[in-house]
Amino acid sequence: MYTIDYTPYKLLDWVNKVILNKFLEKLSMNPKAIHLLEQNPDIIVWELLSENPNAIHLLEKNIDKICWNRLSENPNAIHLLEQNKYRIRWTWFFSNPSIIEIDYDTIKKRSEPFKEELIQKCFHPDRLVRYLESYNYDIGEDEYQD
Repeated sequence: MYTIDYTPYKLLDWVNKVILNKFLEKLSMNPKAIHLLEQNPDIIVWELLSENPNAIHLLEKNIDKICWNRLSENPNAIHLLEQNKYRIRWTWFFSNPSIIEIDYDTIKKRSEPFKEELIQKCFHPDRLVRYLESYNYDIGEDEYQD
């Protein structure tokens, strides 16, 4: 799963355009440069774009241009990698943080012995009153008061 940021970005006014042209290829790695890259597809360096977590929608449209080494590290590309398992570069893949997920079943089993005590502590009347006063919450209303 991935998120696309629709915030309009622009290059800072004081950035030297001559120097930028020398390092233009690096924009492909910048997650906030997607809008600029979409408007200027001729400057995209597909190898570098493959590791950009916000570029998944561009990569999905251009599967043939993907650098699978770099995509294997991209945390937002798990669904693409799952669909193309034979293309995964395993030495790169194992540095991808998205291959590890929280095991909620294990957490639930580990916390089971403490469940009753935790409920007693969390919902103790003194604690509830303190929260109600701290957050200015009226039980009769379903909204916080400012």
